[in-house]
Amino acid sequence: GPVELSAKQASEIGAGAGERWLLFTGVRTMAGHDRPIAVTDAWLHADFAPLVPKLKPVGTIFSQIEKLSGVHIARVTQD
Repeated sequence: GPVELSAKQASEIGAGAGERWLLFTGVRTMAGHDRPIAVTDAWLHADFAPLVPKLKPVGTIFSQIEKLSGVHIARVTQD
């Protein structure tokens, strides 16, 4: 959902403190298992909010955003 970025969050994603971004949190499991193997937080600029209802829980968010918006994503950072 929408989040107003703290100074720390803004610094981590290269944005300005107080900006509103969308935060997606997902838990990844292996097929046939309930135990999580990863937790992912993905930040999406608020300009892309109209795309959210069209995003699916399969594949990568960034590839879906590219297809839905026509915007080329030049960099994805994962830690």
